[in-house]
Amino acid sequence: MNGESALNFFKEKKADIDLIISDIQMPKMDGIALLKEIRAIDLKELFNKIDNIFYEKMNKVKSNLHKIQIETYLDGNIVYVNDMCCRVFKYEKEELLSQSYRIILDSHISKEKLDHLKQIIRNGDKWQGQIKHEAKDKTPFYTAMTIFPLHENEDDKISGYIVINFLVTDIIEEKRVFKKNIISSIVDYKKDHHHSLKKISLLEENLKKTNNDIRFYQEEKNILDLKYKKSINQINFYEQSIKEKDSQYKKSLEMYKANFEKINTIYKNLSNETKKNRQDISKLKEEDLLKTKEITSLNSRLNEQAKIIIGLRDTISNIK
Repeated sequence: MNGESALNFFKEKKADIDLIISDIQMPKMDGIALLKEIRAIDLKELFNKIDNIFYEKMNKVKSNLHKIQIETYLDGNIVYVNDMCCRVFKYEKEELLSQSYRIILDSHISKEKLDHLKQIIRNGDKWQGQIKHEAKDKTPFYTAMTIFPLHENEDDKISGYIVINFLVTDIIEEKRVFKKNIISSIVDYKKDHHHSLKKISLLEENLKKTNNDIRFYQEEKNILDLKYKKSINQINFYEQSIKEKDSQYKKSLEMYKANFEKINTIYKNLSNETKKNRQDISKLKEEDLLKTKEITSLNSRLNEQAKIIIGLRDTISNIK
């Protein structure tokens, strides 16, 4: 719901509404403007209710008040006053007769208000309302005044006016004080409201800053999310590569193991052959040693036989 719709809804359903809660930011009319419009409506109705209450109160006490009656010509000059009028306004009858009604009106009443009043009664209509008067000693007081036009018998032409007043100074003063207290309360409320608006404005600025921070951190988060996704993809790639390498390593390890077993078998065979060869070599060395000894022995025997032969040769030579 936007602000204007909320205001129209309040005007239609205000009698059923006890509490108003509004967002600060709304389309067409923000929350602060909405509350100002609602307060203006409430304030106007409040003063109308106050006026109605005091009118009712005034009408109830009229029957207990003394009537002040004055009659005037068309030009407003006084032709009749009753005794109560003289007592209230503190004039003698002779002092009021033939005088303008303005003599007993408050001197500060605006000309515009009097002209408006005259226009109504000259049209033959009744005027009724509250008006401020002054006594001879300048004492101010308020009356509930009603002005009736006097008509001639035949042609209904206005010949003058009857003015009926009832003293309502106490009631008006009570109303004035009551309104003053209300206005004072409203002023205090507006001061508090102004202070609250400053707080709201500060909170809005903080909220705006917070929203900006949130947007900034959201952007940072989005960047980090992209980096995270990229890292996850790289990790997945590395894991896949590791799995492939691990598979290759296992295959190579199995191949190396198989080759190692073959080599170990060959090594064992070679070791056995080497051991056998060593044994054979040892035997050959022993045989060679024996043959060497035999040869040495044979050489010694040959040398002895050679010596014998040489001796025989020398002997044969000497015999010849």
